[in-house]
Formats: sequence, structure tokens, C-alpha cells
Amino acid sequence: MLGESGVVVVDTRPNVEYDICALPHTTSTCTSCALLTEDIPLATILRAPDTVPDAQRVVFLCRRGNDSQVAAAKLRTVRPGAVVQDVRGGLGAWSRHVDTKFPIY
Repeated sequence: MLGESGVVVVDTRPNVEYDICALPHTTSTCTSCALLTEDIPLATILRAPDTVPDAQRVVFLCRRGNDSQVAAAKLRTVRPGAVVQDVRGGLGAWSRHVDTKFPIY
């Protein structure tokens, strides 16, 4: 899924946390909108869900899986036809089940 064409993976953590560790092919800033220097993460998504780039599929990711669920629910309300998912358990689950070398803070 990561790096797959037509998929945008949005890390909903603040940039300071994203800078600590992040999965490849994810975004934490919206480069296709006017909010070039602002975090796209949760607060922005809730305030302005149109800042999430258009894609065939949008996947949200966060540290533990809670914020990504909130972001996904919000985007579903404004883009009912979009395929929107979140990573259950977040980066913690990713580290435990997919890549045990992925750093957790």
C-alpha cells in the first residue's frame, strides 16, 4: 500500500513527532494546498478537511490509532464517496506486527 499509485497516506501526528520517525511514502504536510507550512494533521483535518489531498484512497496513520480514526471519520463526512481508511493501532501496531525495527517513542 505504501507508495501505491492513487493512495495518499497521511500521518496525523504533529510535524515534530513525524520528524522523530515516519514511514516512507507518507505525508505530514499538505504540499498541494495553501497551508504549505502548517501541519495537515488532526487539528487541520478537523478544521479544514479539504486540505487532505484528493486520491483514490486515503489512509490515515497516527501514533496509537486514535487520531487517525477521528480524521478518517471526519473525511468520510465530507467525501462520502471516497475510500478512507485508518491504521488500527497506529505506528505502535506497525512496529509490533510489520516492522519490529521501526522506532517507537
